[in-house]
Amino acid sequence: MKESIINKCVAGLVESLYPRRCPACDGLTDKMGELICDKCRNAFSAVRSPFCFMCGKEIGEETEEYCRDCRRNPKPFVRNYALFNYDETARASVMRFKNGGRREYAGYYAGELLRRFGGEINKDNFDIIIPVPVTPAKKRDRGYNQAAILAKEICRATGIPVREDILIKTGDTVQQKELGRESRRRNLRGVFRSTMKLNRGIRILLVDDVYTTGSTLSACALALMRAGASRPRSATVFVGMRE
Repeated sequence: MKESIINKCVAGLVESLYPRRCPACDGLTDKMGELICDKCRNAFSAVRSPFCFMCGKEIGEETEEYCRDCRRNPKPFVRNYALFNYDETARASVMRFKNGGRREYAGYYAGELLRRFGGEINKDNFDIIIPVPVTPAKKRDRGYNQAAILAKEICRATGIPVREDILIKTGDTVQQKELGRESRRRNLRGVFRSTMKLNRGIRILLVDDVYTTGSTLSACALALMRAGASRPRSATVFVGMRE
């Protein structure tokens, strides 16, 4: 109890010295403890039903279970929990989160993910959370791995342990946003690997900030499966708009 009170006091002091920024507009939040400012509460576009049961993208037909891409190219993960559509507001937010030092956005992202999917995540009874890794050089340049920051916020709320030592990225790649779908797959071939053998029964939740074509999450899932794991599930804050 005493440690909890001390931690809360420290957190309050830090926030008073370094006020939180809104993940939508990047302005200061209106009140201490708030994770998004009042005027931006509906700034992000929530994924609405019907959505693909595999990647989480919105789809146009209620009679369809999967989007066109997932029907043509089934993914190695079971399902991706996707929260918001990756529109212009989302892109700007992710750029600041990833490259602008706005680590505090993770608190809002994780809170909203769990508000929407917490029941399902609890039912899935995950053993570990694995964030999509970056290379050591990228982590040094950026100062952190944004997926790991997000994973740790989910861990704080759920108690599911985060493991950053199992899945590693072994080499730099061309930025995915500059490539087409097939080039993305080739770009990621062989760059992720597991550092250990895994039990087939282990239940893994992969975590990343954005899902576009699914190439990165697919490459990570395949690396874990090659190490012995069964198909994982994944969660991303943002997902590409339907085609």
